[in-house]
Amino acid sequence: MAELWIQRPSICGSWSRPPFNDRKPVDLTTVDGMLWQNFSSELKKYAPNINSGMRCYFILFTILFATWLFLEIGGPELNLYDTFEYSNYIFIPMGVLFFLGYFWIITRNLTLDGEIERVCKSYTSQFNSKGFSITYDQKYTGYCESKYVAPSRVIRFHAIAGFQESQQPDQFRDDEGEEDEEDPIKKWGL
Repeated sequence: MAELWIQRPSICGSWSRPPFNDRKPVDLTTVDGMLWQNFSSELKKYAPNINSGMRCYFILFTILFATWLFLEIGGPELNLYDTFEYSNYIFIPMGVLFFLGYFWIITRNLTLDGEIERVCKSYTSQFNSKGFSITYDQKYTGYCESKYVAPSRVIRFHAIAGFQESQQPDQFRDDEGEEDEEDPIKKWGL
């Protein structure tokens, strides 16, 4: 089984944009270069945009949380409450904006997942003719997932059992490799 990873499972990687490697897996020996180039160019429209903007939101969240923590811990001792008396009125809307942005990114990721799955389905027959079935698997990519899990996205190419590259018998081909004009059923006498 060959795999093309779009996002590997990594806790830190869920906050960043995963790099997309469009090189053909070595196990796909029967897949020609033109088919792979067409397939990967379709994927390049969607796969690199997974988690776009997530790093900015992580940095914003870190700054927001560190500022709030500093004011809560150091505020009474440093007499900062006179200056930041209404800090909760600032941080609550910022927190709401952060979570709205997070949900917007996840929604866009789910839309991109649908487009990647559509691309995989559109190339199913072409990969089947080369001896591979194709599936797009994603795990933990929704809004609310279990704790300590990381999203993952991978395209898997499963070898079709009993596949032979040439599905047409050689007896129906002439010397140049083209099919004979004569109907094979008439040739067999059926």
